[in-house]
Amino acid sequence: MPIPFPSYHISLGEACAIVKYHLDDENIALQSRILAIEAVAGMETINGITKDELQHALKWLYDHFELHYWE
Repeated sequence: MPIPFPSYHISLGEACAIVKYHLDDENIALQSRILAIEAVAGMETINGITKDELQHALKWLYDHFELHYWE
């Protein structure tokens, strides 16, 4: 599914695709990647995302914003 960028208005389908495949894609606006994670986290059920993909999104947030307090 093609994803138009840069855009800060994304559908749930686009959000899932970003979280699954495009978090490390520098061609996608940072705000779009953050909004995608937020949209997926706010979904009533997360059937379209695996636990590994969700875990990758959490790690991406921690790495991007340098939230490694335990170091």
